[in-house]
Amino acid sequence: METAETEIAYILQQMPASSRVWVYKANRFMNAAETALAMQKARAFTAQWAAHGKALTATAFVQDNLWLVFVVDESKEGASGCSIDKVFRLVQELEQQLGLLFTDRLLLAWDNNGHTELTPLAAIQEAGITADTLIYDDTVQTLGHWNTRVKKAGESWLQRFL
Repeated sequence: METAETEIAYILQQMPASSRVWVYKANRFMNAAETALAMQKARAFTAQWAAHGKALTATAFVQDNLWLVFVVDESKEGASGCSIDKVFRLVQELEQQLGLLFTDRLLLAWDNNGHTELTPLAAIQEAGITADTLIYDDTVQTLGHWNTRVKKAGESWLQRFL
């Protein structure tokens, strides 16, 4: 059985870097059972995901028990507003089932000496986050940018809050 890292590496190699991504960060780390449930539901969803009756070339993965990522190769068929709404409904369903939030955009994931921490934006100064702190940028829109989402806070959208 493949490890999650191997599976994610395979997805990153198989899907074009231009593939569109939707990134949902949980408000806490999921345990193994929660991660497995999120993966099972997300993969079942992407297996039948369609836009205007046309199947999308899509997949999903959970990284580090924190990020739920949906990927669509839009060079074959683009996701429509209605199909994107279906993802959001699935995410809301998972939030209820797992008792967590994937839609809190005011929560920052950052690297604290090799450990990922979650901090509300309102508390970044108290947490000691500076322009040199490495953060995880959840605003990426392509799979290629997913690979470069770790950046210094001062070189990201967070700069205006420092």
